[in-house]
Amino acid sequence: MREKKSVAEGRNQGISAADGEGMTPFRPPHPPVLRPVMAHAERLSEVLLARERDVTARDAGSIWLMGRAGELRCVAGVIAEDMKRGRLSPDQAAIDLAFHLKVLHEGFARIVGSRAPACCVEAAAPTPTMLLRDLIRSPDGERR
Repeated sequence: MREKKSVAEGRNQGISAADGEGMTPFRPPHPPVLRPVMAHAERLSEVLLARERDVTARDAGSIWLMGRAGELRCVAGVIAEDMKRGRLSPDQAAIDLAFHLKVLHEGFARIVGSRAPACCVEAAAPTPTMLLRDLIRSPDGERR
């Protein structure tokens, strides 16, 4: 039986929070436009998973929280696969995933009472709203 590690210990050893729970979609090589969104999705997945492990049925928001880390891994995986098969462009894949991150951030903020989950604060990362803003504007400032 494998010894459980904390998310931080695992990250220091190159282990994703998703390891042991199926393959992670966050690590494969992705086009440059998708990389920051996938990196943010991985951080949020780790935050959700850590919170999910600590929550009890009596905690506020426990029903919303349960399974969200797995949901995010699934959504990221489907988006990555759709892009790989040509169903989505890299730009559209990044926009779709960033939008899902935005929705999860909003739900998490309602549950926890914080505007910025640790996935944004710890990494000084752009928020999903910032990612979306950058993704839907072309280099000349026009909407795509």
